[in-house]
Amino acid sequence: MVKKEGKYTVNARVDVDYSKGKPKIKFSYPYKDKKKSAVKQGGLPYLLIVIWALISIVPFMIFFNGISNTIFYPESCGNVSWDIFESERNVSYLSSNNFSYNLTDVTKRVYGLNITCDNYTNIIKFETSGGYFSSIDSQQGDLSDLKLYFIFGWLYLAVLPAFFINRFITRRLVKKKWYQRWLPKAQANGILFKTKWKNYKNFKPKDLVGNCAVIPYFANVELDYKTHGDFSKQLQNIKIREYETQKRNINTGKKGKMKKDVFKWYAIFYFKDIPKNGYLEVTYT
Repeated sequence: MVKKEGKYTVNARVDVDYSKGKPKIKFSYPYKDKKKSAVKQGGLPYLLIVIWALISIVPFMIFFNGISNTIFYPESCGNVSWDIFESERNVSYLSSNNFSYNLTDVTKRVYGLNITCDNYTNIIKFETSGGYFSSIDSQQGDLSDLKLYFIFGWLYLAVLPAFFINRFITRRLVKKKWYQRWLPKAQANGILFKTKWKNYKNFKPKDLVGNCAVIPYFANVELDYKTHGDFSKQLQNIKIREYETQKRNINTGKKGKMKKDVFKWYAIFYFKDIPKNGYLEVTYT
């Protein structure tokens, strides 16, 4: 068994040559800046979530836990006015304990009460439910709305520092040998939960296209293969490559720039002759 490790935590082109007996393995990279690409691909999304939680949710819980049940009581109250149906005026009174009102027209009805406390007007609307009056739209409600806006704003803005902290940590992790070895295995097996299912293909002689066996699409995280019978004798080389796409204007014939997709890959197994027996097993992610 021949083992070779790449230098960067990124998807790589792979060539395995069996033509001279002992396999030769070669890595190459479709990136201009391999270190920068390693930081992009070598980061852990779960780490970003943990960092975001630590700098947003935890301080939020500590801060708001102390004031979540706080009730604000006014220190001084002044003007009181009634809101009256079909009336051109509000009848206002000043009183410390009791409020009363008189209407000259008995057809008029009172539907609300405005009380000014601490320079803030609290609105009380008379709505009956089960014979009792209910009040809505008060200072407590406005404070709750303000608190809610602050919560969402805080959680949203915390994404930015979490992103930079995660990038800072990733830059250092991708340079560590243990991380370079651990990350591909963790991605293939599931970073948090070990996966039970992976893509699998069993090639028999009738499944080959010419003298090739093709895995048309995979993420290039894992490619585990075993040959049996004549497949072992006839295997010449293996190539793993990224997909390249190019657009063309059908009216002018002008061609666009060739683009490489480093997250979409294919693998081709080349055989010297079509195997007569045996099979090729491939497990891939």
